[in-house]
Amino acid sequence: NFEFKTGFNFVQPAEMEPSMVTISGPEKVIDTINEVYTEDIILQDLSASFSRKVRVLAPNDAVEISEQEVSVIGEVDKITDGSFTIPFEVINLPRNYLISTYPKEVKVVFQVALKDFNKIPENSFRVQCDYKQSEENNLDYLIPEVVEKPEIIFDVKVVPNKIEFLIK
Repeated sequence: NFEFKTGFNFVQPAEMEPSMVTISGPEKVIDTINEVYTEDIILQDLSASFSRKVRVLAPNDAVEISEQEVSVIGEVDKITDGSFTIPFEVINLPRNYLISTYPKEVKVVFQVALKDFNKIPENSFRVQCDYKQSEENNLDYLIPEVVEKPEIIFDVKVVPNKIEFLIK
């Protein structure tokens, strides 16, 4: 459970090292185990990267685990919001159709680490609306989706989330 100071967040998903452990024990016990848990970890007011050791919990008394502890590692930094207004494309439009959309552009709103903000070019985003998806679901609007974005951004959304259209 992670709680951040205002204006801070993970700039990459938290990781565990090692990410896998080996368990050993009776076959009929091990066959039923799909995952192994750790003790709960609660960190509040996070404003810096961290690495914490946490104990691995044995899923059963008959099972031995290769690691007694794992490290939880989180890269935390100051974040900021950014946005670009960009055109979008409509895909899977039948060959003899012409479409007019409103609006003609969408706003892509995202979060990024403050240190990376100037590394995000406007042309690194691509938004598409799939006409076929709207037709198959009997929708009278298109749904814009981000299909290309920089890896260093997170929490991206498109405004508006519905695009009106007319078939000509």
